Amino acid sequence: MMLLDIAFDPTSLASIARLLSFDIMLEEEMAPSMAEAGQIVTEAAQANTWTAFQHPTGPLADSLAPVPISPLEVGIAVGVPYGFRREYGFVGMTDSLGRVGTDVAEPYAGPALDANAGKVMELMDQAVRRSWARVGGV
Repeated sequence: MMLLDIAFDPTSLASIARLLSFDIMLEEEMAPSMAEAGQIVTEAAQANTWTAFQHPTGPLADSLAPVPISPLEVGIAVGVPYGFRREYGFVGMTDSLGRVGTDVAEPYAGPALDANAGKVMELMDQAVRRSWARVGGV
């Protein structure tokens, strides 16, 4: 009986092992990029409150903060109860106290993300490239 042996060489096995841990490496590289992206968008949203609002007073801008959700995701916390109303408006709706809203939308967060989407994507792209380089990619 003839036996034909097919196996990966040690170098290939090492590359495969690194590739199998790509997700861990990606998270390690992506976390600081997402933190930076959150800071960029938060600062832009804070600046937008001063130009988008008819009568800015500062508490909403001061309440904005980036919040890490996972190594691959960041959120922007809004620490005042009227933050949603400023972003999306509240005209003709009734709140829990029975008041009918007259707040028109004055978006600040969405435009901050839109204006910085290119920077955020570049940060993410750089993190992926660093991760790929760690597994031996080109």
